[in-house]
Amino acid sequence: MMGASFIEDTYLTEKELAERLKVSVSKLQKDRVKGTGVPFTIVGGKSVRYSARAVSEYLSKNTYQSTTAVSEGV
Repeated sequence: MMGASFIEDTYLTEKELAERLKVSVSKLQKDRVKGTGVPFTIVGGKSVRYSARAVSEYLSKNTYQSTTAVSEGV
């Protein structure tokens, strides 16, 4: 049985997310291999999907006031 969060969430393909973030699909794929970047879900054994909610949370956690904060991990 699927939880309520599935029904309420929107899922994006890697192409859709790449277009929205203005990055390449290859960048998303490399981030997945490295274990960095936006959390993802595997559907049907090989199809990658990104939860819009997870994307929003990831972007919020990676929003900074200055480049110094990025290098210091603040």
